[in-house]
Amino acid sequence: MRLSKAAALCLIWAVLISGAFGATWLKPSKSGKMGRLLGGKTEWTYHEVDGKNPISWKVEGPRTVKVYARIPNGGKGEFTIYIDGDKYKEIKIDRKKSAKYTISIADGKPRPVSTAHTVKLKLAKGEHVIKVVSKDRLFVRMVSLTKKSTAIAPASYEKSLSLVAGDSKTTYYSATKDKPIVFKYDGSGALTVWTRLAFSKSMKGMQHYTVVVSENGRKDRRMKMETVISETSSWVNDGGVIPGKARTFAIKLEKGEHTVEFKLDDTGAPYCAVRFLITR
Repeated sequence: MRLSKAAALCLIWAVLISGAFGATWLKPSKSGKMGRLLGGKTEWTYHEVDGKNPISWKVEGPRTVKVYARIPNGGKGEFTIYIDGDKYKEIKIDRKKSAKYTISIADGKPRPVSTAHTVKLKLAKGEHVIKVVSKDRLFVRMVSLTKKSTAIAPASYEKSLSLVAGDSKTTYYSATKDKPIVFKYDGSGALTVWTRLAFSKSMKGMQHYTVVVSENGRKDRRMKMETVISETSSWVNDGGVIPGKARTFAIKLEKGEHTVEFKLDDTGAPYCAVRFLITR
C-alpha cells in the first residue's frame, strides 16, 4: 500500500484513554453547530459533523492531538480523517449509548449520545490542516495533548531535602561548590532543572547565584540566577536555612547516555537545592 504525505506526517492509534497526557481543547477553524457534553464535573465542547458540515482545524506541530467522536443515541458510524488535503484513514466505529453523558445542541435539551471513540495523531513540525468528514451525524472535538513530566533522582548528591509548600511535599537534592550533583540519564527528552538557593539566617534581600552545568566533557554552561526568600515554603529536615523562591532552566537531551554535573558557584549560600523533571 502506498504511503500518503499524511502517513509521513503522523502516526495514528485508536485508543480509549491517554493516561500519560493532559489536554487542551482546540477550537476548529470550520465547523457545524456547537454542543455541550453534559454529565461530568466539566461541560465539554463538541461540534456537529454531517454530510453538509465537515470540521477542520489548523494545528501547529510538533504536537500530539486527539480526536473524540460520538454518535447520537449510540450505534454504528464512520468518518474519514484528512491531513493537509490527503486522505489519511477511514474509521468505522460501533459505540454503546453512554450511561453517564448526554449532548445538548442549540435548544439546550439533553439528548442521548454514545461513548467516545478516540483517535490520536502525532504531528510533525509545521502547520497542518486536519479535517474530519462524515456522511453520518457525529459530534466531534479535538484536544492537544501535553506530555507530563516525571521526577528523576540524581545518581549522586550530598543530601536529600523535603520541601513543604502548603499541603504538598517535594524532594530536592543539595549541590555545593565542592560536592556537585551528578545526574545520569539514558535517552532523549527535555530536562527541567528546578533550583532553590538555601538562605542562611544572615542572608538578606536579593541573592545572586550560578549553577555550573557540565555535560559529558562539554564546555561548562553557567546558569546565572537571582532569587529572594520564599514566604510560603520551608525545609522539613533542615531548619537552619530558608529556601529561596524556585528558579528553573531547561536542558535538551539528545538520544544517548548522559552524565551531567550541577555545581553551585558565585554565592556564599551553604548550598542550592535541585530537583529534576524529564519530559520524554
